[in-house]
Amino acid sequence: MGAFINNWKTFILEEQKKEYLNETFDKVQRDREKCEVYPPIEETFKALFYTQPFDIKVVILGPEPYCEPGYANGLAFSVKDGVMPPSDLRIIFKELAQEYEMTNLRTNGNLTDWTTQGVLLLNMILTVRKDQPYSHQNIGWERFTNEVLRYINTLDQPIVFMLWGSKAQDKMAFLNNPKHKVMMTVEPNPMMADKGFYGCGHFKRANEFLEKNGIKAIKWI
Repeated sequence: MGAFINNWKTFILEEQKKEYLNETFDKVQRDREKCEVYPPIEETFKALFYTQPFDIKVVILGPEPYCEPGYANGLAFSVKDGVMPPSDLRIIFKELAQEYEMTNLRTNGNLTDWTTQGVLLLNMILTVRKDQPYSHQNIGWERFTNEVLRYINTLDQPIVFMLWGSKAQDKMAFLNNPKHKVMMTVEPNPMMADKGFYGCGHFKRANEFLEKNGIKAIKWI
């Protein structure tokens, strides 16, 4: 990207100078005209607009928005207010409860409170058709979010990256800043949780890293 930027709007405008992103916008818009696409258009870049570059403390990568009606709100793993947390989010909350030795799981699946503390909840694919998982794979979103990660990698502040699953871990290719910390484990899904997600300690370890660097810890629960 070159020179440092102060906000993601500028970043997006710079990326729009590359034809691929406009082509992505066009493909998504054509789908919106003939079927339901999640999240709503005004929330497509919500993760970025809620956590600006120099506010980032932690990056959590998700695969794509939920494709079920009423779930996606533009933040990875997050759901709208009043929606019961889906299985992956319940697994995340169970790991949090174990790390902090709490008996009650968090019940609010809207993770906006994390974003306001500096947690970038970024999906690698930013939109999806209703009930069609990975329907917007390979239309340009991966290239865009790769560029987002390349840019974050250039930032000087200490940042923690949580890479869950092989697709997220492929992004290691963009992350080589010695000031940052990268943590990896399996995806938080029912098939994989017992193979490494439970007991990973990512949330406590992230806060230990932040506090060691003089940065306020994240209130996860």
